[in-house]
Amino acid sequence: MYARKKIILLHVSTNPELRLRLTQGHSPEETEAILKDAHLIEAALRANGIVASLDENARALFRTAELNAVTWVNPFVERTRIKAWLEQGAPPVEEWKLGYNA
Repeated sequence: MYARKKIILLHVSTNPELRLRLTQGHSPEETEAILKDAHLIEAALRANGIVASLDENARALFRTAELNAVTWVNPFVERTRIKAWLEQGAPPVEEWKLGYNA
C-alpha cells in the first residue's frame, strides 16, 4: 500500500477540548474507552471524515450530533454494501454518520 501511495501519514495533535466534550457525562469506564479511541475521531476530522472499525461499542460512545461530520462504517456489518460504497468514492451515508439520530 505504501508503494502505491495509498497510505497517507498524518500528524494529528490531540484536541483536549474535544476530548473533554466527548467524555462529559460518561462513567469512568466509558471515559477510558472514549479516550482510548479518540485519536480515530481526531484523525477522521483532520482527514476524510471516515472511520472504518469493527468496534460497535466505541461507535455507540461517539454517537453525538457534534460528530455528524464523521462517518463510522463497520466493514463486517456493512459487508454487503461496502464494496459499492467504496467504488462510488465513499460518499457520506447518513445512517453511518455518528450524529445520525444522536
